[in-house]
Amino acid sequence: MRILLSGFTVVLLGGCGAPVPTTAPKSLLQPVSLEAHSNSAWADGNDLYEKAQGGRGWSPYTWASNAAALPSLKDDPARRARTVEELLKELRSHTEDSGGMLRIRYDYNYFFDQYTIETPWYSAFGNAAAAIGLMHIYSLTPTPAMKDLIERYLDAIGNGLSFNDGNGNIWFSEYIAKGLPNGHVDVMNGHFFSVIAMYEWRSRTSTKRYDKNITDGLDTMEKALPEMIQDGYFSYARGFPNIKDYGQQRAVNFAVAACKLRTTVCPITVQYQDLFYRQWAGK
Repeated sequence: MRILLSGFTVVLLGGCGAPVPTTAPKSLLQPVSLEAHSNSAWADGNDLYEKAQGGRGWSPYTWASNAAALPSLKDDPARRARTVEELLKELRSHTEDSGGMLRIRYDYNYFFDQYTIETPWYSAFGNAAAAIGLMHIYSLTPTPAMKDLIERYLDAIGNGLSFNDGNGNIWFSEYIAKGLPNGHVDVMNGHFFSVIAMYEWRSRTSTKRYDKNITDGLDTMEKALPEMIQDGYFSYARGFPNIKDYGQQRAVNFAVAACKLRTTVCPITVQYQDLFYRQWAGK
């Protein structure tokens, strides 16, 4: 069995509703998100949506990647301080207040399958990216104000950016807009990215503020990962088995990472690895 993650300090706890496990800070960020500018685990975007969208608007993921690169300016503290100021200014321009919580606002039209997503639209994924980028800034300037800012983005993930699918599963939704079925679309990578953001903050601060969200998110993954297995590929979103995930390697990485957080996911992880590396290889 090929394992893609390394360097974990982890207590493996199984079962739906299990306590939240413990890993070292940043131990999950490398395989699924934001270690500096390079990440082979993330899709290169050279497929369906990235090509079809044309000139896309502002990306919170790219913003967070830039924040992750701040340590490269360690020998120029004045420039680094200016860069932080500009990053925060940029983030504010794409943020709106929602009852004290903060939401990333997308100011360009998009599409999903046959649906047009008209501006403004929102995303748990976008909020998670903002929070992770801010965590990189917080590691340089750990102020109470920055801590509060991070939590205002994370709080919104479970309050307004998440939905029950009708079967008791809580999804942190990637696309939230008028015109979509039930007003939102639930995507596995955006869902788990949100879990990772809350989990990373827990690892760094020992807060239990997001434990229920993390547990709910892992419960959903355990049930939904098998449903994403199609004939020769992993699908992208709940209810859209026809759409192939444009990051097939990433789908496997997420399954591996979920196994690290919950032992009862591990048999599904083995299935993902077997399908991707053996049964589907070369097809």
